[in-house]
Amino acid sequence: VVLAPTNGEGAAQVAKIDAEGRYRFDKVVAGEYFLIALEGLNSTDYLDPVEAPKAGAKRVVVEAGKQVTSDLKVVRK
Repeated sequence: VVLAPTNGEGAAQVAKIDAEGRYRFDKVVAGEYFLIALEGLNSTDYLDPVEAPKAGAKRVVVEAGKQVTSDLKVVRK
């Protein structure tokens, strides 16, 4: 699962899906992000903020001190 800033600035975070299908990101700075589950992600992949919505990415807003929960479907390459 990739969490990437919608403005394309800053680093994306990656979390693995566990055996129960859950994922978690810690220490996320408040802001607006694209969230997408990708199969076969590797370290050279890049989530383009312009193309992310076309690939099925969800737009999520993280507020300081609050938790966000979002269900996703895996996008196969």
